[in-house]
Order: sequence, then structure tokens, then C-alpha cells
Amino acid sequence: MDAHLVRRFCEEAEHLLLHARLEKIQSVQQEMFSFLFYTSLGKQQLCLKPGKQGSFLFLTSHPLSLGLPPSAWVMRLRKYFQGHRVASIVANPFERKIYMLFEGAPKEEKEDAKLTWLLLDLREGPALLSLPAQETPKKETVLWPTKDELNDACTMWRSWPVLTPKLRKTLSVLDPLEGMTIINDLRYGGGPIYLYRDARTATIKGISAWPLPRELRGSLLEETNDEALDLLEQAGQQYVFEPVLQKEAQEEALEKNKQRRKLDRLARRLEEEESRLKEMCAVREKALLIQSRLWNLDKTAKLGSLTLTDADHMQQTILLDPKHTVLENMQQLFHTAERGKRGLV
Repeated sequence: MDAHLVRRFCEEAEHLLLHARLEKIQSVQQEMFSFLFYTSLGKQQLCLKPGKQGSFLFLTSHPLSLGLPPSAWVMRLRKYFQGHRVASIVANPFERKIYMLFEGAPKEEKEDAKLTWLLLDLREGPALLSLPAQETPKKETVLWPTKDELNDACTMWRSWPVLTPKLRKTLSVLDPLEGMTIINDLRYGGGPIYLYRDARTATIKGISAWPLPRELRGSLLEETNDEALDLLEQAGQQYVFEPVLQKEAQEEALEKNKQRRKLDRLARRLEEEESRLKEMCAVREKALLIQSRLWNLDKTAKLGSLTLTDADHMQQTILLDPKHTVLENMQQLFHTAERGKRGLV
């Protein structure tokens, strides 16, 4: 998130968050933190997605309910800040840091002379900052290049925090007069925010604190609004919420696939078991055939097989266990068929 957008966010959100009560802190998918405030406009969720790249910060009146079980770190943040009102805000947008002091928040143990601040760092995420009362965070001092300094400033950009990577890219395709117009507009603040959408899908492709030149925006459709929080919320919903929801959907789909595979394995095992039990039931016919011919057989003989003629005058060879008599083999076949029948039920 470009520092100039962070600055616009701070300018518009500060009056809303000052004296607001922090009701809930949660982490979402281990990549985003949300802070639910009760403000003069009702509940507002401040969403922070930190990172050296892809960071984003916005407010939304449509809170995201998804959240992870609170980690020890989130519980620690809750201990110090949840349920308390914001007493002071110090915004340093070009450092990508916002400091918040809360009324009645507990102090660090053994540090009675120190105040505990909540630091929202767009690079590293939220943090606790314990400072002596006389050493409150200071607002950053920002220098803006003049027209004569602009060329050298773009070369020695590390000394000019206002020349963010996105702004330098814009200045590189503009003449100095146009570049200074943008710099002066940014310096004095206010003005519209610019949102860029894909002309075919209406997907948000970018958001900027200044109008992007044609060379950079290409065929993207430009949308402007003086209410920075509104456009930041729209972009945040897509940049932050949608990936979270998609990840939830993917995890749900993976779990469903896992369950489906488990059920498929179970179904295959049931089919195999059913086939085995039906084979057990089928030996009843062999037992009945032996029973019908038993009067003409030596019941006590121990044979490896019997060849008998069935009711259709077809000869059948029935394998027997030579360790047992013909009668015992017949009884065992009946027993096996009954087991198969019970198993099918």
C-alpha cells in the first residue's frame, strides 16, 4: 500500500477512531489482523494486512466474521487494549506506522511509569510499545522536493520518503511541470482518490492517491471519489477479504475431497465385502447337492472332492477338505452359507 494512500487513510480515519472503543481483536488466516471498533458511525472493522509487499489498511462497516482461534499474541493484545477507548493517535504514514494510546489500558508489569501503545505497522504487523509518559511517539518530519530539486531527489530517493516507488514510476513518464503538479497536490492533501478497474471484468486493478498517466494505466477504467475510505474499503474487500474467503473455500473443498475419498474407499471395501459374502452364500447350493445325494455316499469318507450330478443333469465337482468327512464338509458348507447370509444383512 503506497504511503500516500496510508496518509489519506490516516487523515480521514483519525477523527472516526479517536475516542472509539476497541471491541474485538482477531487474526484471520495468519496473514491479516482485524480490530473491531465501536465508533460514532457504529461498528467499523479496521483491517491490517502487513507485509513488505502487498500490505493494506482499510476500514469497513461490513465486518468479516471469519477468524482463527486467538493465538497467545492476539490474547496479549486483547489484554492491553480490548474494551478501551482510543485516547490519542500518532500517524506516521511514510514510515507506514500508526500509534494508538488507549484510555485506562493496563501498563506493563514493573513499568508503572510507562504507557503502552498499540503500534499498527504495515510492514511487521501490530505490536506493543511501552514508552515513558514523556516519550510519546513523534510525528514524522516530511520534506517535499521543489521543482529545482526534483531531478536530484528522484536519483537520491532514499533521502526523500515522499518519493515512494509508485510515485517515482509515475514521475518517470511525466514532464517536470506535470510531476510538480502531482507533488504539490499530494503535499497539501485532500483531493480525490483514483480507483482503476479492468474494463471487461470490473475487477479492481489498482488504487492511487493521484491520477495515473495513460502510459501506466493503459485501458483500465478510472473511477474517482473524494471519500478515500470508501475506495480503500472497496479495494480492501477485493485485495484482502476475497483471498481470505477463497482460501476458506479452498480449505473447505479440500476437506470435502478428503471426506469424499474416504467414503469412496469405504464404498469399495463394502462392495468387496458384499461380493465375498455372496460367494459364501452361494456354497449353500453345493451343500444342498451333497445333502440330496448323501444317502448314496459314504458319510465318513475323507475325500478331496466329489463329482455329483445336479437337478439339471449337469456334473459338478465340489472341492472338500480331506481332513474332514463328507458329512462334516456338508455341515461346514451350510455353516459358511449362514455366515454369509448374516453378513449381508
